[in-house]
Amino acid sequence: SLVLWTRLSTTEADDRAFAEEGLPQQATQYGEILLEGVMDMLWRVGARPGDRFYDLGSGAGRASMVAWLLGLRSTGAELARSRFEAACQGVDALESLLTSASFAPRVAGLPARVPSGLDFVRCNALQLDVSDADVVFLSSVAFTPELMEQFGVALRSLRPGARVVSFKPVPGPGFQMLGHFTAPSSWNYTWSAEWCVQVVAGAGAGGA
Repeated sequence: SLVLWTRLSTTEADDRAFAEEGLPQQATQYGEILLEGVMDMLWRVGARPGDRFYDLGSGAGRASMVAWLLGLRSTGAELARSRFEAACQGVDALESLLTSASFAPRVAGLPARVPSGLDFVRCNALQLDVSDADVVFLSSVAFTPELMEQFGVALRSLRPGARVVSFKPVPGPGFQMLGHFTAPSSWNYTWSAEWCVQVVAGAGAGGA
């Protein structure tokens, strides 16, 4: 909705933070894969309870929250303070909801959630250590080719078998394309975006 989009738009302070980190202005643009798309994504990459999930550029944190609800250990990284604070507020609301008697039956059939398995960090996602990741998600619709190259370098620490889901493929010889899937997004609720699924092959994304 318009109200939701306004709340998640960057402030002038957010824009300065991106500029100070040397990130392109396009990186401040925000949109989300919808909740059903997150669940489909995790199923398609074979995510299992206990797996380590990272959302790099997590915005309001919905993908990270869904991953945690499905039993993963989940971290969202977001540089924009306004969006990071929205995610933290969302965690508080989620915890209240999960403890309410009326909502508990709705999640009774989900995998056990990892205690303290959901967190958000305010940082440049390029600098976050994700070497223990099983699944990394990048909502890279507005990312420039140069920024994708930077992520290709930043994700070299990923171990073999780790899966990367991104709108644009992460460049580099260690990333092997597995396929694509479509999922609805917040940019246009009637349009399903196509997402790439890559796996870290061989000796890992950093090479032998």
